[in-house]
Formats: sequence, C-alpha cells, structure tokens
Amino acid sequence: MEILHSTINHARRDRDFGRVEAQVRLMVRYHPSLPPRSQTVLANVPDRERGSTLTLRDRVISEAATMMVLLDRLKRRDDKIAA
Repeated sequence: MEILHSTINHARRDRDFGRVEAQVRLMVRYHPSLPPRSQTVLANVPDRERGSTLTLRDRVISEAATMMVLLDRLKRRDDKIAA
C-alpha cells in the first residue's frame, strides 16, 4: 500500500490521558493497477512516545493507514459472510 496524499482535518489533544485524536483523510493505492482510494478515518496515538524517531504527524498518519487497512479487511469479511 502506498500513501499518495494525507490531510489532517481536525486534531485535539487529551491532556488527562496523554493522547492525540485526529481526523485524517488518506488517499492510498493498494496496487499499481488499481485506482487510488480516498477515505477519512479517526486515529488515536500517544502524544509522546519514548524511543520513537517519527514525528507526531507521521505517527498519526501511520495509525490512520493501519486503521484504514483493518476497516477494509473487516468490510470484506462481512461482504463474504453476507454473500
């Protein structure tokens, strides 16, 4: 999967729990022969992560991409069960 474009639309920080929640719009391409897909997902990451070399923005985008893949798998599994 290749992330072609990402936009963070809305983000907020929860100081009590030390987490950042963001609404992320991703445009990804799963395979070179497939057209790009766009989806908006909600990502939640720790605001400070020890030992991480990634920026907060990169961690949010990475988490959003992971959520997008998991939601796709869940949808495909439900479609198979319904068929």
